[in-house]
Amino acid sequence: YKAALVHDICRTEKNHAQKSADFLRKEGYKDVADLVLLHHSEVIEEEESLKLHELLFYADKLVVNDQIVTMEERFAKSFEKCKGIPEAESKHRKLYYKTKNIEEKIKNILTKK
Repeated sequence: YKAALVHDICRTEKNHAQKSADFLRKEGYKDVADLVLLHHSEVIEEEESLKLHELLFYADKLVVNDQIVTMEERFAKSFEKCKGIPEAESKHRKLYYKTKNIEEKIKNILTKK
């Protein structure tokens, strides 16, 4: 919960996940900083279990500014920023598939109950 509230504390800066984590560590919030740092990792966890940083990453993809949106709405909107730039489009696709992978893990957890 704490990480969700502050994960974008340095969002206006380049490499904001690292800057936010550094700031939080300096303030004494090591555990929160660790999650904040990992939430922008491009690594796609192939394990079946859901990691906390994946949940934070996924939740982040369901919000635009202060509005809750669907994952598809979020990615359609963000795709406009990278449209026509091959490297940016490739990174965008990776993030989309990472999000879909996490969503699948969440669905699997919910259907097991």
